[in-house]
Amino acid sequence: MKVVELKPDERLIKEVQEYFPHPTLRKYQADLANNVYRFLKEGSKNIVVECPTGLGKLRGGLRRPALLLRGG
Repeated sequence: MKVVELKPDERLIKEVQEYFPHPTLRKYQADLANNVYRFLKEGSKNIVVECPTGLGKLRGGLRRPALLLRGG
């Protein structure tokens, strides 16, 4: 199991940025999306994310990187 401490002011990586659904980011959201993308690209099948309510886990942080790697 890998544990990642998210950084509040990261920028989206190029592969994620063009598919990110919102014009602005919440704190920690870019780092979450980047890490999810990287873990999926490395072949991780299961990812557990624990973040506070309102961070934007589903719409910005998790859904887009997963769809991107699935070709959607």
